[in-house]
Amino acid sequence: MRYVTEKNKYLLIEDLKPVYKAVIEEIGYENPLSFEEKWSNKYPLAAKSWMDKWTNLSTFFEY
Repeated sequence: MRYVTEKNKYLLIEDLKPVYKAVIEEIGYENPLSFEEKWSNKYPLAAKSWMDKWTNLSTFFEY
């Protein structure tokens, strides 16, 4: 979020909310894919980091 412009922070956060609100991991995984499609041109590091670290980020689905 450090490199995201102020006007895009809210939009970016709104696109990440479905990841955390997903009930199962499979549905949660679809959301970072769509996030990557939408934001990878403008913020490639943000989109890439979600996909690269998905195994660590998705551990909350186990609870």
